[in-house]
Amino acid sequence: MLSCQYLIIGAGSTGLRVANSIAASGGDVILVDKSDIGGKYPLIEGFFSYLQTESKAFGASLNKFKDFPETFTVLRNHRKKIWREGVKEIQKQQLELAQNIQHFPNLKIIQGEATFFSKSIVEVNGDKQRDLIQFSECIITTGKDFKSTLSSESPETIYTIDTLHKLSIVPSKVAIIGVSEQSLGMAAIFAQLGVKVYVFDKLKPSQVLPTLDRSAFNYLIKYLASWQVEFHFKTAITSIEKQPRVTVLTDKHGNEHKVSIAYLPSSKEFNPKNLNLAKISINSTKAGIPTNSFGRTVYKNIWALGEASAASSKLNKERIIENFVDRFEKPVPQNNWLNFTPTNNEEFADPRKTDFTAIYLDQSVLTIGLPEHEAVKRYGSTFGSSFYQKKGSTGFIKLLYKLSMKQLIGISLTGQVSSQLELVCFEWFKRGASSDYIDSYLKRLGYKAR
Repeated sequence: MLSCQYLIIGAGSTGLRVANSIAASGGDVILVDKSDIGGKYPLIEGFFSYLQTESKAFGASLNKFKDFPETFTVLRNHRKKIWREGVKEIQKQQLELAQNIQHFPNLKIIQGEATFFSKSIVEVNGDKQRDLIQFSECIITTGKDFKSTLSSESPETIYTIDTLHKLSIVPSKVAIIGVSEQSLGMAAIFAQLGVKVYVFDKLKPSQVLPTLDRSAFNYLIKYLASWQVEFHFKTAITSIEKQPRVTVLTDKHGNEHKVSIAYLPSSKEFNPKNLNLAKISINSTKAGIPTNSFGRTVYKNIWALGEASAASSKLNKERIIENFVDRFEKPVPQNNWLNFTPTNNEEFADPRKTDFTAIYLDQSVLTIGLPEHEAVKRYGSTFGSSFYQKKGSTGFIKLLYKLSMKQLIGISLTGQVSSQLELVCFEWFKRGASSDYIDSYLKRLGYKAR
């Protein structure tokens, strides 16, 4: 039997972050995962980040040479190269993660599926061996299992964030099923690579992405439509079938839509059966394992962080991770945020302490705090709004504030304005800046109210 002070189940971004913090502080750590080190991190930071960067440049070339058919073969070959290089980036990220974590002599990595044997022992079954590990504390950082409500005669026609990189060629037509932050990011990547994109959602436009202000959402939709992304709202897809050379989607009205592949954003549920949590009487929901504000479960020595936590928002999940990691990391001096006159974004750390929704493209959109439709529900006619734009910059900034005290309750940013002001906007929320102060600040930077 093996033993350790800290057993971490799940070697994704959260598990690696926790393992590094504990190992760096001298703790005895065993890290267990049934898959490769890094989870989705190599996919997101390698494959998708690379595609996002390269697709922008490719899209610019596509627009420049679209009237010159003789260049199409060169462009198609370059697109294939971009995709291949993106896949290679996954391996680079995996190798880098493995090298970074293996330099700790007090950290051992075991590949296999973990199940609880008792409140202090976990059984790990790998391809070649079985281990029993006795721990003092266990930190669960596993992800969620993909769930699809669609019927499909051929599951290989449905791609997700986990499997998209397995495509051997860039598809000519893609159906994206469901509007989310992730799916709209993928729509932009595909469209800028010259792929025809169709986005389907069973909801009305006013119902999707409810935490994003409608003005920001409309800006994003118009931007994606300029890249020939076609939206079909109030259109539920009920089945997907693979036919010779095409994938056929059928909607609830019986209409057929023919594409190359279908892409589903991550729609995942926590599966307690994977860990046999019932064995030790830990309850969980589809959202994850209930914990306190420090990530502790009903047992003092078992924790759940990241996607394993049932915390209500990504911000709360991040706070729980920070609270846990702070136990092991030395205090870091904080920047002085009282000065609201930055010359560039590099002067800022990231003070995100307010719930937000962001979709990062070359024309990003972001809502911090309340969107206007939520402000109407909460404050009725007792709040005001202001729009600002700057000559030479695309997009706008929208402020929502209480009329009585000019207290800020929501900010939305779009386009180039988003990249220019994002971090300072988070700081305004953190410091409770008034709408009058922000108005003065923006006007000094050349923004005009409209």
